[in-house]
Amino acid sequence: MKNPYMIRMNVIEDCIDYTNVGGLAHYDFYHPVEGIQKDEMDCMHFSVPETKDVGYHEHSWGCETFFISQGRMECCVLGRRFYMCPGDLLHIQPYMGHSFKPAAPDTKLNILFQTMDMANTTASRLFMQQNFPGVFESPETQKVLDVHYGRIPRTFPAGGYVPEEEVRELRRDGEGLITHTCDLTTLQLKVGRWETHGEKEIWALCMKKGAYAKWQKNRPEYHMFYVTGGKVAFNVWEAHDKTVEFTAESQSLIRIPPYRPFSFEALEDARMYDLDCGALLQDLLEEINTLKIQDPDKLSDSRFMKNLYERFSFFYTDFNIIP
Repeated sequence: MKNPYMIRMNVIEDCIDYTNVGGLAHYDFYHPVEGIQKDEMDCMHFSVPETKDVGYHEHSWGCETFFISQGRMECCVLGRRFYMCPGDLLHIQPYMGHSFKPAAPDTKLNILFQTMDMANTTASRLFMQQNFPGVFESPETQKVLDVHYGRIPRTFPAGGYVPEEEVRELRRDGEGLITHTCDLTTLQLKVGRWETHGEKEIWALCMKKGAYAKWQKNRPEYHMFYVTGGKVAFNVWEAHDKTVEFTAESQSLIRIPPYRPFSFEALEDARMYDLDCGALLQDLLEEINTLKIQDPDKLSDSRFMKNLYERFSFFYTDFNIIP
């Protein structure tokens, strides 16, 4: 029986859609949710480097966050060329020119969309290709679609290669914009709220065995996690007396709908992204670090801390993943 909360990204049967045309396989994992069309994710699998690349373009709205799960990708962002490897993250905002070309066999590019509605874009392409041969590829249709989906084709820049550390949009493996550590977890801020139109943050959680968090509340938020290493156990409450329990391993996506309490725990050392952190977690951790220095007694005041957590929309009810 298919797990309603987890997708194994390398298992075609888990996907909501799959196509493979000319050596380019496309996996659809999740369609967008809510008015801002967030938490949409898919994968482009380039079986050979000669597969058609993604030409240089930009968008007039929305955000894209790219992950490499295997292989190697040659990228160009804002005229700078560089390579992206497994474990790296690249975050693109409106009017940032970007392109991709596979640089190794079996390269997989996983893409998280916000306010892009890429599922409908893909469905439109497939409909025309399957039912009206040659129409989708015509310059006239491409021009109409570019306007409709906010896509702006660009001339490929003449600029050369630069060191990866000079590309601010690239968040390299093991690094964060800001890093916080506690006994069982290292938290790396990968994408700040200021980079998602104020909607969310993206964090990498490097967890030791036993790191856990529980969300024992019925609230309207979606939650989305991406496990890239180790094993993480999840429990999702579907009713007061019914839970769904499962273990997520590397290359697993977990999306939990609103009003479902849940918990997770690292069964071994593990790495996981929180792709839709609605809490103002960076602000909260700043406040906690300040309290440690200026008023450490407040940290043991449960009522004060509960109010502090709620002030920054951190609604986990039991946890050891933050200080």
